[in-house]
Amino acid sequence: MRWVDRLLWWCACVLTPAIVIAFSLAVAVLDVDVGGHTGTPRPLPIRVLADPDARLTPAQAAGLMDRQESVLAHSTRLAETPFWLRVPVPMPDTRRLAIELPSRHAQTVTCWNAETLAEMGSADRIGTSGALRAAKSGFALTVPNEEAPEAVLCRARYAGPANISAAAWSRDALLASERGYRYSAGLLEGALLSLAALTIVMALLARDGGYLLLAVWLIANMRVASISIGWDTHWMGTTLPPDWMAPLRQITIALHYLLTYTLFARLFGEHLPQIRAHWLLLLAKLLGLALLAAAVLAPFAEFLPVMWAIVGFGIVVMLHFLARILLAGHGRTAAPYGLALIIVLLASSSEVIAAAFDFRLLLEALNSVTAAIASSLLVILAFANRMRTEQQARRTAQTALRRTYGNTPAGLFTLDTEGRILRSNPALRRMLRMPESPGDDERWEDFLPPGAWDQVRIAADRGGHRDIELRGPDGPGGGQRWFLLRADRMGGLIDGSLQDISERVAATQRLRFLADHDSVSEAMNRRGIERALGEAIDGAGEHHGHVLAYLNLDRFRLVNELYGFETGDNLLKQVALRISATLPPGSVLGRLGSDEFLLLIRDTPLVAASRICRQILARIADTPFRIGNQSFDLRAAAGLIELTPGMRTAEAISTAQRACREAKRGPRLVAYDRNADILGERIEELRLIKTLDSVDAPSGLHLAMQPIMSLHDPEGSLNFEVLMRMRNDDGIDVPVGRALAAAEASGNMAKIDSWVLTRTLAWLAEHAARLSATRFVCVNLSGTSLNDEAFVDNVLRTLERYSEVAPLLCLEITEAVALHDLATTRRFMSRLKAHGVRMALDDFGAGFTSFSYLRELEAEVLKIDGSLIRDLSRHPRNLAIVSAIVNLAQNMGMRTIAEWAEDAETVAALAEAGVDYVQGWAIAPAQSPATILRVHSAAELASDPDVIALIERLGAAGREPPETGR
Repeated sequence: MRWVDRLLWWCACVLTPAIVIAFSLAVAVLDVDVGGHTGTPRPLPIRVLADPDARLTPAQAAGLMDRQESVLAHSTRLAETPFWLRVPVPMPDTRRLAIELPSRHAQTVTCWNAETLAEMGSADRIGTSGALRAAKSGFALTVPNEEAPEAVLCRARYAGPANISAAAWSRDALLASERGYRYSAGLLEGALLSLAALTIVMALLARDGGYLLLAVWLIANMRVASISIGWDTHWMGTTLPPDWMAPLRQITIALHYLLTYTLFARLFGEHLPQIRAHWLLLLAKLLGLALLAAAVLAPFAEFLPVMWAIVGFGIVVMLHFLARILLAGHGRTAAPYGLALIIVLLASSSEVIAAAFDFRLLLEALNSVTAAIASSLLVILAFANRMRTEQQARRTAQTALRRTYGNTPAGLFTLDTEGRILRSNPALRRMLRMPESPGDDERWEDFLPPGAWDQVRIAADRGGHRDIELRGPDGPGGGQRWFLLRADRMGGLIDGSLQDISERVAATQRLRFLADHDSVSEAMNRRGIERALGEAIDGAGEHHGHVLAYLNLDRFRLVNELYGFETGDNLLKQVALRISATLPPGSVLGRLGSDEFLLLIRDTPLVAASRICRQILARIADTPFRIGNQSFDLRAAAGLIELTPGMRTAEAISTAQRACREAKRGPRLVAYDRNADILGERIEELRLIKTLDSVDAPSGLHLAMQPIMSLHDPEGSLNFEVLMRMRNDDGIDVPVGRALAAAEASGNMAKIDSWVLTRTLAWLAEHAARLSATRFVCVNLSGTSLNDEAFVDNVLRTLERYSEVAPLLCLEITEAVALHDLATTRRFMSRLKAHGVRMALDDFGAGFTSFSYLRELEAEVLKIDGSLIRDLSRHPRNLAIVSAIVNLAQNMGMRTIAEWAEDAETVAALAEAGVDYVQGWAIAPAQSPATILRVHSAAELASDPDVIALIERLGAAGREPPETGR
């Protein structure tokens, strides 16, 4: 009986629609009389008279009509001023006669008896009176049965491209025609609104904005067709106010243009990028926006020519692109859409062309109603074809999805609200070790640990935005398994995925362990031990004493060099095990470097911690370590410190390391309690380093100046060396050596040197008028600064800023620094000499190669090392060396300065040896800048009577000779 079902299906789905379509076409082509009228209109010849000034009276107009020729139709040419027309009344047909004025553009009409000028009726779009009434899209005049006039005189106003004409009807035929008109309008409005409603329902069901766009376009298409047949004055049986009509028509046409292009882009968006001349499409869209603006702003008479131009251009552009799409082989969608566009074009433009050129383009059967419905059906056909294409694509995608669902390595599942497994792919069943064939009542918690169902619900409530790590059943080998769960609620069910991340979790746990632990010894690494140390320091106090031990293995690097790193690593593991076995509970073992360990011993006094560390050192030293067949003897040293509140981790580690270095020199274990002086000094030094790191220059820095006295003319000049001094926050002077060591350790010497140099030049520039006796000012530079290109550039910029006092500057470079990189030193000296700066070699004579390199360096001053000067009177050989240096300097045109002169006897010996300048406590210690400004020479600051007497003798001996080398 299957053939019966096929026959019924064929009749229902093929034969019946074909009959309906054939019948509809027959009705349209044969113009079957659906209204029941029995006659046709007779066109009447009319005489038309324009009244541009609107001043003519009926009598005047009637008198002028004899001059006008009779025509069947007359175009207003968009004029909105009154027109007079004389319409003859056919005498044989006066009984039950009606005269139709069919123009839909007519706004007001008044008619008179052409002979007696008696008013017969008046009408506008709001109401009618007398024999005039609204008929179809225009008006109709009912001719009285008795005393019918020979002619009718009418005055009418029009809006838009009106075509004035008149037709004679029998009253019954006109009424029948009106019924047919209303039928056509109802058919148009009902059919397209039904299609639009159906399309909106499809849009809601499919959640596709394209269908909503189609529905809006169908409504706009209906309104455009209504304009053509004059039914746009109504909307769903309601008459619209006449004042609304002009703007509504303009906006309707503009929106229809924009909607048509939007629908076009929606249908063919995937094909348009393949076609060149995109600028044409863009221009047509922009012109649509211009048309909408004109519809809102321009009057109807000005809007029409703009509309004709833009719509014509837009249709040509769209047809061009449709042709290109057809040629590209996409005709299933393009062909019906193109045909619909042509029908709309013919239907919407026929009346305009007829009004402008008096030429009827459309056949009677192809009226505006059938054109609107046909074009809408064709567009729906294009959409249906696209929907079919998309449906085929969805079916293909569903097939691929089913294949992917079965083959994907991730576990996929669907659960109901009770946790029953409704669907599952093979991967999920393998992960959870489920039977290959699904059972009737499988539940989620049957295959996972308790609580797994709660985690699924939590994941589903989050909407799939966050993954949850879910612990699964142990693996075949007993290893722990982890899954990544993602779930979401869909239609009352829970869809989700499960991914095996056991290896990733294990790797992550290992990485987390390695983030704080050493991979070789599995003790904590620097990061881990520093965090534990910080926590211990925060909790340190009188009742919670913690000790930090720094342990270092002796000669461990030889093991790596002689036996390889693998042996060394195995040895470190055994060392860590011995240390851990000896440490009390709660202690932390960390490894800093290859042979360095940190031991944090919590809640243990220093004495007890020292005993524990001695046991550790003994366990390391007393029992050899065995690696394979080899035996290794190791020794270690340890430094211990008590942790105090407020101590920084870096301070604690550095101080414990210092104690360990001391322990390696002999005692093997050195412990600093919290009151040890060396511990305080080390902490203060580290804090000073941090201070130097934090700012450009610490607030406690200030300058001091030690006089340098000429031995040729002691009272003739005021020269001095600028020295740096520093006070802490309590106003106590910090030893200069400690401050400089901190600066060297922190890499901040260039910062300090730059600060000293800038402050010195600024001070000299500020007090230049009071320093007329100053010949030079010495400033010492460190070796690290000399090799810092940024520092050198900063020095040169500073010298340019203070160019007026730069020649007073004499920069001191130590002999060791100068000889470390001779090329850099020569280049630096050359650049500074260009600014008039003198150069001095400091600590000259302390090395062994100074004399051989003197010829390479363009220095003006040799500053003899203080170790030769301090014991000059007790060691005659020193005097001989100083004399040799002075003679060498004089022969090379250089000056000499002797520092560390501490008594009058030394100063006298230096003067006898020919030294040019002397500096030291014998003259004066370092002075404040204010003190320097109060004196006129360095000799005024001497306080030792013997030195003062010597100065007087030297002053009487002669004046200072001119400076050499300048």
